[in-house]
Amino acid sequence: MFIDLHSNLVMISFKLTIFTLLIIQLRSLGKKHILPFLRSQIAEMHKSFENLKNKQTLLSETKTRIKKQIGSQETTLIDFEKKIEYWHKARQTKQKLTSDIITKQYELIREKKLKQQAFANFIKLQQKIVPVAFAQAKQELHKIYNGPEGEASLKRILTDLTQKSG
Repeated sequence: MFIDLHSNLVMISFKLTIFTLLIIQLRSLGKKHILPFLRSQIAEMHKSFENLKNKQTLLSETKTRIKKQIGSQETTLIDFEKKIEYWHKARQTKQKLTSDIITKQYELIREKKLKQQAFANFIKLQQKIVPVAFAQAKQELHKIYNGPEGEASLKRILTDLTQKSG
């Protein structure tokens, strides 16, 4: 029984030794291979995290810059719209003034044309009436003065009329 106990103790101590050696080897293996691998993975994760942080910062800066540009462009657009509106009103005003001037000129031309037409009608009427009136006046003066005295009076009257009208 003593042998059994002894052999059991040797076996237990052998197993403990093997287990201890196994643990030492596992620890050595962990230090040699697993720990550097884990450290490299952690370093990559930190590097990836830093890259993501930098990208986020860059995106935030870009977003801020774009917002400023949009604000600037909106201001420029509003100014441009105001200029277009001002130009449009000025153009409408100029067009209305031009239209009014043209209308006034047309009215003046029409009035002048009507006056010229009335004057031409007057001249035509005068050209028809004056010879008849002179003929009648000549006949009347002939009846009154019987002869050259009537014609002389007619010439004097004509001379007086041309001097007064001229």
